[in-house]
Amino acid sequence: LILTNPGERIMDPEFGVGIKKFLFEMNDEEVDYQINAKIKEQVSKYLSYINILGIQFQRSPDNENSIYMRITYKIPTLTKVINADFSVSSP
Repeated sequence: LILTNPGERIMDPEFGVGIKKFLFEMNDEEVDYQINAKIKEQVSKYLSYINILGIQFQRSPDNENSIYMRITYKIPTLTKVINADFSVSSP
C-alpha cells in the first residue's frame, strides 16, 4: 500500500500512497503532513482492520531525496504493537 503508486493496481486506480512521488518535494513538515494524511486515508480505506498509532519521519541531510519512515500500528485482534520501517530513496 505504501510503495504502490495510485493507478498501478489493476482494477483499482485509487489504491496506493505513492510514497516515491514525495521524494523530490521540499524537505519540510508540510510534506510529512501530506504523507501522513495520505497514509491514514489509504489505511482507513483498504486496511481498516489496522489502527495507526503513529508515523515518524526522518530525512537524511546527506540525501534530501530519501525518506525514512516508521509506522507504528496495532491490529485490534492482536495484543502486540508493530513497527513497520520504510526507507525510500531515489536511484
